[in-house]
Amino acid sequence: MSDGQLDLLDVLAAEPPRPRPAGPEVDAICALLLGDPMHARDRERIVTALVEDARRHDGHVDPNRVRVSLTRENADGSADLVVFPRLLGATYQALAKKGVLELTGWTTSTDTRGRNVGRPARSYRLTRLPEDS
Repeated sequence: MSDGQLDLLDVLAAEPPRPRPAGPEVDAICALLLGDPMHARDRERIVTALVEDARRHDGHVDPNRVRVSLTRENADGSADLVVFPRLLGATYQALAKKGVLELTGWTTSTDTRGRNVGRPARSYRLTRLPEDS
């Protein structure tokens, strides 16, 4: 790399990319997941975990900590989420769209089970308690 050339990592560190707004297809899928009564208990667990993480960390919500709090260890030493995995992202997106979560930056995912380890993950700040999320 030449002296005048910026390293992509330096650029991203200085100004992390802003996520694009979800399109209508993503909104529709999230609405289906979140509106399904079968997932109501999981959604409640996720929202509770998000709020508890924010309360313990001065309003900051880290997806790695939230995921760990929603994980149980099995007798064989493996670990599983106690919620439907696809509901995590849908819940984050719905809360962000309602203004309950605000994007503050990025962290690195530690999610080995979902094969996301090392990938960027959004971190948030809880702006208010969700009324009916």
